[in-house]
Amino acid sequence: MSQEDVELVRRVYEAHERGDFTAVLAAYDPEIEWHVLGVAELGFDPVYIGHDGVRTFWRLWLSAWETTSFEYDEFIDAGEHVVVVQSQRMRGRTSGIELEWNSYAQVWTIRDAKVVRMEFFPTRGEALEALGLQE
Repeated sequence: MSQEDVELVRRVYEAHERGDFTAVLAAYDPEIEWHVLGVAELGFDPVYIGHDGVRTFWRLWLSAWETTSFEYDEFIDAGEHVVVVQSQRMRGRTSGIELEWNSYAQVWTIRDAKVVRMEFFPTRGEALEALGLQE
């Protein structure tokens, strides 16, 4: 089952990359919890709930950037969780400043073939530690 979960998360990323947000949301439980404590200090709520909450997060996040690109470095099968290590490059919409956020992690929780929770972590190690796993 967990390899299927990894493939589900991969499909979510692929749909996001091609702008197919209908497919993205179809993979999410209607009551998904979207935890972004790592960016809360930037003015974001620490948690967004449901499809509308996820839409709100992405609308706010993407409004700040002229461009964004993602690289997915690693997908880790962790039982009912999938850990994704990734990097992101952005250019500020008004400032033009280019930023890189390298090797941060997301933990995706899957139940009944739906994403029920996603949580950001600053590092791979912190994500694994949160799941009781070691590097």
